[in-house]
Amino acid sequence: GFVRPAKLRVANGALKASLTWNGAGDLDIAFIDTRGRRLSALRPEGISLEQLGNGETLAMPSFTVTVSVEVSRFSGQGPVSGELKIRTPDVTRSYPFTLDQGTLRLANVTHTNNFYPGYYR
Repeated sequence: GFVRPAKLRVANGALKASLTWNGAGDLDIAFIDTRGRRLSALRPEGISLEQLGNGETLAMPSFTVTVSVEVSRFSGQGPVSGELKIRTPDVTRSYPFTLDQGTLRLANVTHTNNFYPGYYR
């Protein structure tokens, strides 16, 4: 019989991180909150997720504390190169990377009402 494809979920929010890469392998992006929770495709609590081929986007509707952004590789061999793009309402930054195995913490994003909604360290 015919299997209907899953409905595409668009990831939207005040904090949006998009990951694209070249090469074979399963890469995942995660937000790490101040309590140390790893919010990702494996634990999508309070985030929206979009996955397409060699790309993944996570979005958090709002954030009021520092959120770390990590990229992890779960399968494949040899280095994989890609780009992580992080967007807040005011700022967009890109982080090129090469990952062979394990996890890279590529950014910390902080929300503050004293200056402007998002800045990067």
